[in-house]
Amino acid sequence: MSSSDRGGARTLRGVRVAPAVLGACLGLVACPGVLGPAPSPSRGSLPAVSIAPSPQVAPPGPVPDPSAVAAPASGQAVTDAECREEEACQAVGWCTARGDRCIAGSDADCAQHSFCPRLGHCTARDGECVVGSDADCARTDACGMAGLCRAQNGACVAATDADCQPSSWCREGGLCRARAGKCVTGCRDMPECEEDGKCTEAEGGCVAATDADCARSNACSRYGLCRASGGWCVR
Repeated sequence: MSSSDRGGARTLRGVRVAPAVLGACLGLVACPGVLGPAPSPSRGSLPAVSIAPSPQVAPPGPVPDPSAVAAPASGQAVTDAECREEEACQAVGWCTARGDRCIAGSDADCAQHSFCPRLGHCTARDGECVVGSDADCARTDACGMAGLCRAQNGACVAATDADCQPSSWCREGGLCRARAGKCVTGCRDMPECEEDGKCTEAEGGCVAATDADCARSNACSRYGLCRASGGWCVR
């Protein structure tokens, strides 16, 4: 099966595939918005609890877009065998021939590409691989690591505390509560609450939101920092 380069895009028998699509998220750590080690809150700063920048939780890296495939340059038909030889089969699940282009024709096509085990894009729909069900999310690395185990609006998210609690991020970093689709810290259970009065969840982190937060802390009893201001306990 022949292919050529046109303006930076790979051309497959007249079907042009953008390099960004072919190379998208083949390595989990390399994708923007995907997983890394559990965030480790440090004293003196708000804990970083988002997933590089956030599993979704900005959306998990670039998702294949039909617009990335330009109009065919010729009307030559392709075969399933030819599609399976192309990079787009492994990259985004376009392994089945439909006329003069390759598409994701079945769940089996999607199961063999990188976005399925990493981000849950395991269901074939309208020629693309998408997040189609909770089952798609439950099989992913993101579920076991960061609690992103439920399908919502085409992405895997943490919908309940039960999604977060078995995750490695909960065990290692205390991110055990679901909020806005991601796992965050239970602030009252963290050392920063007792020590510094940071007992209230805000924007995915822990802050001293009220004087009551500060009054119960060691910062108040030891150093007189008993009033909340700007997320901190102050005099």
